[in-house]
Amino acid sequence: MKTEAKKVRQSVSLAATVASRIRTMAESRRLSATRMLVELIENGIEVEERKQKEFFDLAKRFRNEADPEAAKRLGDRMGQMVFVDGCRKSHDRRTFSKALGGILSIECVIARSAFRA
Repeated sequence: MKTEAKKVRQSVSLAATVASRIRTMAESRRLSATRMLVELIENGIEVEERKQKEFFDLAKRFRNEADPEAAKRLGDRMGQMVFVDGCRKSHDRRTFSKALGGILSIECVIARSAFRA
């Protein structure tokens, strides 16, 4: 017999555009907006856990790599995961970027140019 996990009520505020997109997605899949939110959150958690595992696997390969050229490529990929991918995520939060006075944007441009070579 399957036991159901304890449920916790959680309140969140969403931007109107995000709420609208969630409602549209929910309608197309014939789900409630609440169920759609739960699925999106669960999927997001899985993606973040997978990315974290990928990063630690890459770090382990980097530490164990004997070939300097291969180690450089692995190090570059780790840097790209930390800086460039992180910049993409932070640019989705315009208010966060504005709060830093554009510093984040400048650092992202530098990181992107450094890892494109």
